[in-house]
Amino acid sequence: MIYDKASLVQIPSGYKSGTLYSVVPNTADGDFTVTGDPEGEATRVNKDGLIESVAADVSRLDYPLLDGVVQDCPTLLLEPESANLLQRSEDYANAYWLKARVGSSATGFTAPDGSSNATYFEQQSGQTTAAVIYKSSFTSVSSGVYTFSIWAKQEDKRYIKLQTRVNSATYRTVFDLQDGVITYDSGNENAKIEAYPNGWYRLSVQRTSTTTDDIIVYYYLNDSAGVSDTVTDSGGVYIWGSQVEKKDYLTSYIPTIGSAVTRTADTCVDAGNNTIISSLDGSVFVDLKVTNDSNLKQINLFDGGNNRITISVQFSILSISIVSNVGGTIQTLYSWDVDINTNDRHKIVIRYKENDSKLYYNGLLQTPTTYTGSWFNDGVLDNFSFDKSGAFSFYGKIYQAMIFNEALSDNELETITSYTSFNQMAKALLYTIE
Repeated sequence: MIYDKASLVQIPSGYKSGTLYSVVPNTADGDFTVTGDPEGEATRVNKDGLIESVAADVSRLDYPLLDGVVQDCPTLLLEPESANLLQRSEDYANAYWLKARVGSSATGFTAPDGSSNATYFEQQSGQTTAAVIYKSSFTSVSSGVYTFSIWAKQEDKRYIKLQTRVNSATYRTVFDLQDGVITYDSGNENAKIEAYPNGWYRLSVQRTSTTTDDIIVYYYLNDSAGVSDTVTDSGGVYIWGSQVEKKDYLTSYIPTIGSAVTRTADTCVDAGNNTIISSLDGSVFVDLKVTNDSNLKQINLFDGGNNRITISVQFSILSISIVSNVGGTIQTLYSWDVDINTNDRHKIVIRYKENDSKLYYNGLLQTPTTYTGSWFNDGVLDNFSFDKSGAFSFYGKIYQAMIFNEALSDNELETITSYTSFNQMAKALLYTIE
């Protein structure tokens, strides 16, 4: 078996505060040092499909969801710093949230975190315009991209409209809580609906602010698949977990109870040594998804300096480089650039060996650009990190990572980055088989 050859195997599973244990070796030499939110404000999806907070500096083992069903194996979730700018993310009864044409509201319903903090809102009887819950001018913000999100669940209202007002321009997106689809969008960016257990959906949109301005967010109980707010009957929906963050992609939930909350960045660094990591010939494998943003993200085998094997992801390009520092001279020995879709899952393996390095990506051999230069000295590579000395941290999800103290064969390289069946591929990529 290929996996039996590995000198380091990381399948996210065992952890304690500050440490993510390796499966191989069963000593501290293979363990990663982990930092997370010191206030315990970071969250994950647990094995029961519920959102829960994790303690300070604890690895976030996040379970993927497929059509709202939690999957068997967790991933390691690594995210940058982000803040929820809304000050009361669950407390819709508070005067912080304004309401119009709301007939009744009640708390005490089961939320996506398993608590009884979800709120039911009902259309006011006799009204001809939809009920709305909103937060007006909640902050004076600077220019940039903002991501809005909320969890919602159908009761007897099928549709909910998320409306945003940024730079005096109002846009609307209508979500169908029965079929889990978007039925109307008038200009919000990157509208998404994601299924969670027990009939919940996370709804999200983005807006770009070009000036310093106030932002308003509205949630309308809508009767139709269009933008109209005309209503013909009573009824309501459940909502929970509002979030607005200055990010160009959606991150995990950050709960707030009276003030904006900032979640600090995750790091996962410093596994291995020069016994586990060969410098002369070896292989490194990662199975991952990346955050869909413009920032450079790196995974490195290195010596703390410029001897390194680097996996970099930026925009829709995967860049791989093998760089040595001999006598103070930095030399690029091999490099590859691969077009990717950053929403997909990526299985990458590099065989590094003087004059015989190869890259396989999702089962396919990639063509390198090769430069002349001297190979690593023996024993220099001694560190496996999801960043490079505190710079260019990797953000996304890690399914698995392995290091081999030998150059794997072409057949092994292809096998380790391929799927053995269509069902395996579909499950790994979170596709639905119909």
